[in-house]
Amino acid sequence: MNHHRPLFHDRTAEAMIELNVRWRVRLDDPGQWILERRERRPTKKSDGYTGRSYCTQRRTLLREIGDHAGEVDPTALRHVEALPEKFPYRTAVFPQVELRRAA
Repeated sequence: MNHHRPLFHDRTAEAMIELNVRWRVRLDDPGQWILERRERRPTKKSDGYTGRSYCTQRRTLLREIGDHAGEVDPTALRHVEALPEKFPYRTAVFPQVELRRAA
């Protein structure tokens, strides 16, 4: 499979795994991995991708890739398989909140 961009890249806070020319997995969201499909050509305001599936477990992500992405580059699939079993939540997503009793 020939890719027009690197299979895995991390630039300008965008980390992703390119599965094929139409599908990728975004890794930079603080709450989940996102399986995205290219819907249109990139513009100044959009990269042309739309979220299809939002996953917090690797097995779910792999199932969604199998159900939707078609033929996937084997190296890309190995990168996905190497992800942690569960999404590694960042502490910033769940800030500590001090609870107070109503007077």
